Amino acid sequence: MEQPVYASVWNRFIAFMIDGFVLNIVFALIIIVPTQLGMAPEGLMAAVMGMYWIAVVLYYTLMHASPYQATIGKMVLGMKVVGADGGRLSYLRSLARYLVMIIEFMFFLPLFVIFFSSKNRMLHDMAVGSTVTDLEAERPGKYRTARKLAPLLLLITILFPGLVGTYYVNNIIDEFMQSAQADMEMIQMESPSAAFGMPPSGMPSQGAVTVEGNGVMPSGTKEENGVQHFSFQSHWEISTSQSAKAHEAPSVAEGPDATEQLFELAKGSKDDDYAVMRLVVRGADVNARDDKGRTPLFYAVKQHHVDMVKALVFKGSNTSVKDREGTSIQMLARHDRALRRALRYGDGH
Repeated sequence: MEQPVYASVWNRFIAFMIDGFVLNIVFALIIIVPTQLGMAPEGLMAAVMGMYWIAVVLYYTLMHASPYQATIGKMVLGMKVVGADGGRLSYLRSLARYLVMIIEFMFFLPLFVIFFSSKNRMLHDMAVGSTVTDLEAERPGKYRTARKLAPLLLLITILFPGLVGTYYVNNIIDEFMQSAQADMEMIQMESPSAAFGMPPSGMPSQGAVTVEGNGVMPSGTKEENGVQHFSFQSHWEISTSQSAKAHEAPSVAEGPDATEQLFELAKGSKDDDYAVMRLVVRGADVNARDDKGRTPLFYAVKQHHVDMVKALVFKGSNTSVKDREGTSIQMLARHDRALRRALRYGDGH
C-alpha cells in the first residue's frame, strides 16, 4: 500500500483561514437577516451568537464526515481528513475532533504539537486517530494554482473581514446594543418610580410622601414640625389625561404648550428622546399637525433624530401620515436604514 502524503502545516493554516472567512460571512448573514426583518432587539444578540456557534459546530462536523472529507478551505487547497483506517470519519468522531480543537484554542500551547508530529497531526487528530492527507500527490497539478495563490488567499481572509465584513457586522451589533439600551430607558421612563425618583417596591400610585430637610417646598405641601408633606400623583395618571396636574414647577409647559414645545424640539438640532418623553407626560400630542400637515415625527425623521423617532413611535405617533404636499414619513426615511428601523420601533411591544 502506497504511503500517503500528509498535508503541510502551511496549507492547513491557509485552509483554516479560508474556513474562518466562510464562517465570518455566515455570521454576518445571521445578523443581517433579522435586522432587515425588523426584529426587536430584546435577547436577539444571545440568539445570534447561539445560532452562529451551532453553525460552526455543524460546519466542521458535517463537512469532515461528508463524502468530501474536508471543509471548503481544505477542498480549495486539496486536502482531506481520513480516519485510522484511511476512510471517512463518523459524525460522532468528527464532532469529538472539533470539540478537542476548541480546547486547543482555549489553551493555545497544544496548537504547537503539530510541529513535533511526523505526520503533521494536531492534538485533535491524535485524539480521534485522524490525519489530513495531501491530494496533490494523487492528482498532480490540480491544486498547484490554488497553492500558488495561497499568500493572496491569506491576505484576503485577513483583510476582508477586518476592513469590510467585521466593520459592517460591528456596526449592526452596536445598533442592536443601542436599541436594547433604549428599550431599558423607555421602560424606566414608563415606570412611576423612575419618573419621580422613588423606590420601585411598595410605592403606591397616590398617597402621602414625607421628605426630611429644608429644600424648596413643592406646591400643595404643608409643613408640620419641620417635616414637609406633599401628595404624589403617578406618571401613569398624568400621561392618561392632559388635564391632570402633576406637582411640577409652574413654569413647566403643559397641554397645547407642551405640544408646541414638542414641535420645536423635533425641528431642532438635538436628538433628545428624554425630552420627548417628558413633554408627552405633560400632555403633548404626538399626532398633532401644524399648518403644513406635519407631525412632530415628520420633523424628527427629517432631522434624522433616530432616538427621538423611537420615542415618538413608542408613544403612538402615526408613521404613515402625509403632509399637505403628499410627502410621507416613510418616503423621508426610505434611504436610511436606521430611521426605517426606528419607525418599526415598538412592533415587539
